[in-house]
Amino acid sequence: MQRAYIVVEGPHDVEFVARLLKPAGFDRIKLIEQLDPEWQPLVPRKFPHAGDLLMRVPVPIFLRNQTHSVALHSAVGIANITRMLEESWIVLAAHNARPDHVGVLLDADAGELPSDRHSKLRQEFARPHLADLHWPAEPGRIGPGTPRCGTFVLPDNHSAGSLEDLLVEASQTTYPGLHDSAVAFVERVVADPLSLGLIPNDIKPLGKPAGKLKATLASVANVLRPGRSIAVAIQDCRWLDAAAIRRLSRISAVQTFLTDLLGLPTAPN
Repeated sequence: MQRAYIVVEGPHDVEFVARLLKPAGFDRIKLIEQLDPEWQPLVPRKFPHAGDLLMRVPVPIFLRNQTHSVALHSAVGIANITRMLEESWIVLAAHNARPDHVGVLLDADAGELPSDRHSKLRQEFARPHLADLHWPAEPGRIGPGTPRCGTFVLPDNHSAGSLEDLLVEASQTTYPGLHDSAVAFVERVVADPLSLGLIPNDIKPLGKPAGKLKATLASVANVLRPGRSIAVAIQDCRWLDAAAIRRLSRISAVQTFLTDLLGLPTAPN
């Protein structure tokens, strides 16, 4: 059984990666007794974590098919990716449970090129505990040696943007009418909040770089799964079905990267 450890920025990224791996036969592990012993060290044994009653326990989501076992870990923010990778690698090494594949997915920053973001990440990874991980010179590729290491800078390793840009493409393709209505609703809120009984502070988050995109996606998700999160809609709905992925080259490229990183025998379809 091949094992892969993948760190991503947040919970939406976790569900995005899990959805792209689903066609390759990956199922989610729900019960700890079903978990591969090598992954057990990554499961926190103490609550509350770090003494914080409000903090989500940082346990990965685990997937498995007939040949591979995958741990998807949310770093809860780009600033925590290196720390999360280093801490997990130390724990796994202490139990002689180092994975065969290691991946990192992160968003591009609007203020810098994805190649620059990738270079900074490689510099951060140049730590003694991570010395046996060899990263590619460019994002979207796989580095030399074992374990196989690779990074992908969303949305496409070349453009500024984030996961939300890819989810918008998928929403426009799979749910065009619903998506257009969600866009119109968010634009109306931004254009004339007073007519909706809103004050400027109510819509302040919409002014953030991805604020309107996230609000649009949340509107779509709440129609598909009322009262649930975008992450649930990604997991449960047709948002990223096979037909959508085939039509969307940038999402297909992420799926191809994951297939290459894990060394899967054939690309999922």
